[in-house]
Amino acid sequence: AISDGEYVVRLRVTSQDGTIQDATVAVQVRNYTTPLLAKSTSIAPQAPTLQIASPIVVLASATAAPRAPVAPSPLPSNPAALTTSSVYAGFWRGALVVAVLFLMLGLILLKRRQ
Repeated sequence: AISDGEYVVRLRVTSQDGTIQDATVAVQVRNYTTPLLAKSTSIAPQAPTLQIASPIVVLASATAAPRAPVAPSPLPSNPAALTTSSVYAGFWRGALVVAVLFLMLGLILLKRRQ
């Protein structure tokens, strides 16, 4: 029922956690033709020929017990993390520096006018 030729048989297993694993095997089917004979006098090793009588192939496999999902490991603390109070302190410090610079600029301009 299967024509002669080279085929690739693929087994695809999908586990319960969604991962997919594939396994492939090259198969040569010769139902109607004989394999070519080697013309040399020495006997060369040949790849085994698989003859399949029917198109249905049943593969038995041992199924492993499902594994429990792995919990992610906790992330290390971020050394660049800022608290809300440190952000506010930086804002007020910057505002104070700007106010002092404006005050000094005003005093310099006031002295020049005199």
